Amino acid sequence: MQSRSRRRIRLAALGLAAVLVAGCASTPPDPEAEARRQQAVADILSQPLDAEEYGAPRRCVSNLVDRDFEALGERYLVFDGPGGKLWLNELRGRCPGLDHANSLVFRSRSFQLCELDQFRISDLFVWERYRRPPWLWMNGIPCTLGKFQPVTKEQVSALRETFKP
Repeated sequence: MQSRSRRRIRLAALGLAAVLVAGCASTPPDPEAEARRQQAVADILSQPLDAEEYGAPRRCVSNLVDRDFEALGERYLVFDGPGGKLWLNELRGRCPGLDHANSLVFRSRSFQLCELDQFRISDLFVWERYRRPPWLWMNGIPCTLGKFQPVTKEQVSALRETFKP
């Protein structure tokens, strides 16, 4: 009886490993398309903002922003801060699965979210059966925040269009 359980666990682990390997084997984004997208983002963000109303880019923002976020691709997060202020964060690197994320778990060293703070996507395995060992540890790879740049609603709309499939 016990060997049957072990065999099931081994088969499940092998199946999970196959899924993970298949996910890692996916092709990276087309370099030309990625370059065009990066240029479009740079153009959108180059629009001057009223310094009094929006302020300058920051290293840290209130941790109240982590409640509402929108992922734009695998490199950008838009946070909705207090007073309706919007912040764009360009991550330090790609964060696989971010574009489908519903929940992020932040590791912050203070009551603020800061550049270089890390987070994980916590909803990769939303089915109840995956919330038990041995899959409990699989809650996404760590991703690292960059600087926070204030943005307008119009800029966010333009960015959304840029990241539409």
